[in-house]
Amino acid sequence: MMTTSSETKRGLTALVVWAAMLLSVVVLMLASGCSKESDYLHDAEAQPLTFSSDTVMFDTVFVAMGTTTHHFMVYNRGSKPVKIASVTMQQGAASRFRLNVDGDSSRVVRNVTLAAGDSLFVFIQALIDPTDEASPFLVTDAVVFDVEGCATQQLLVTAYGRNAVYHLPTDTLMKGTLDRYGNPYAYSIIDCDNWDHTLPHVIVGYAVVYDDTLHLKAGDELYFANDAVLWVFNEASLRVSGNEEHPVLFTSVRHDGWYGTLPGQWGHIWLGGISGGTCRPCVISHAVIENAYYGIVADSNATGNDVVFTDGTTTYAYDPADGSFSTTQTIFASNSDTSGGQGEAYHAPRFRRYQEYAATPADPNVSYFQDMGRFSILMLNVPLQDTEGRFMDPSKVSYQLYIDDDDPYTLYTDEYTRLPEDIDEVPYLFTDENREAFSRSYICEKAYAIYLFQKGFDRIGVQTIYRGGGEEHMSNICYWNFNEPDHVDGIANVQDAKPVASYDMTGRQVEQVRKGFSITRMSDGRVVKTIRR
Repeated sequence: MMTTSSETKRGLTALVVWAAMLLSVVVLMLASGCSKESDYLHDAEAQPLTFSSDTVMFDTVFVAMGTTTHHFMVYNRGSKPVKIASVTMQQGAASRFRLNVDGDSSRVVRNVTLAAGDSLFVFIQALIDPTDEASPFLVTDAVVFDVEGCATQQLLVTAYGRNAVYHLPTDTLMKGTLDRYGNPYAYSIIDCDNWDHTLPHVIVGYAVVYDDTLHLKAGDELYFANDAVLWVFNEASLRVSGNEEHPVLFTSVRHDGWYGTLPGQWGHIWLGGISGGTCRPCVISHAVIENAYYGIVADSNATGNDVVFTDGTTTYAYDPADGSFSTTQTIFASNSDTSGGQGEAYHAPRFRRYQEYAATPADPNVSYFQDMGRFSILMLNVPLQDTEGRFMDPSKVSYQLYIDDDDPYTLYTDEYTRLPEDIDEVPYLFTDENREAFSRSYICEKAYAIYLFQKGFDRIGVQTIYRGGGEEHMSNICYWNFNEPDHVDGIANVQDAKPVASYDMTGRQVEQVRKGFSITRMSDGRVVKTIRR
């Protein structure tokens, strides 16, 4: 079939008209989607930004080690959008701090538009260079927000830097064999004769006292990284000579926020060795051992060697026959840093090693949820106590998430790039220390915080699993319901059960719970704990 030239012209004319109309629509859409310069706030005296805190303060930072990432929120609470020309550290390239603004980790972040009523997330990390100072030194800077047409705003950032002696692994013992924390035996040998008592010591992996005596003096401080161990091995000995005013400190590297008193941040002090290895008599006087998994492991001193603990008034003797510590004196156990705290007195007590047992874990809960736009932060409270209040071994605790479905939520390697494999059960002690802000390599920080990249769910649940004493027991699944106006935290598997009675925190029965904590007894015998916000 042939077409005439007139038909061809009409077709081309129609095509041109159609293309022109389409271009007009696109231009109109683009124009309507862009804010005009007059739409932005312009007031030379105005300070349109507000911050979630007036200062970002880091705990003591060991030089050359870096810190965990802190964050703060930036809000535009006005009625007009603002254009932030740049966000940077006041000291520029010389700054000891690094920024990540809404996913942009450039040294200078430019042209950030913040709509009216909107907010953005800023991450910040401290990286402090070594100095010659023995005492902690203050490092300050400020985050500078250059807002177009408005006053420049700043947020103060502070950190205390501290020089240290680092014990970093130089070799691996029994390659292919993992320790009780699932790590290789990566170790370094301590030079006991040249121990520096003027600086704190940071231990990574296994720091080994080998066929020698490590003598720690009053005021010495040892900071342990995740799962780190001080290993007194092969006819070695540990002598800790603190005093009442200046005890020897064995503690975790992290002390910011709740980490100041959080157990399970480092491994233990190991007196003995593998395959019947021994250590010579050890004396520990006036020591503070905190935030560890096990504190002291003396399970290989089978030869009868003594391990003595004393604070100058009370002496504890180690009995290798049953692995216990005992004293003939009276001790006072207090839950306070001062003698005025509540506590109990014990005469001639004997402390035996921890015995593993089967138990049902106490219910966990979702303590906090924040939608950050491209991802969400989920904060969990996973107790290390069973339903009777007894301590559970953290290495035997794990948890599962439930997002809308009845099946556990899976963390996939394509989203969490440092996972070796897909998992739907997260060990309590699992963490990803090498995370970067806004990076999908970030998985979680022990049992406390997880990044979620899924959107549009109605509820999130968490369930604790405990495999102690050769048995497996699970808690209830506790949910955070997004469709409830007050975000009710409920217990799963309600089915057809009906509430029988509700009580407030004082134990008073109430007809209807409008706000706060309540306990409801159900017709099937269960007790449901609810928080209405």
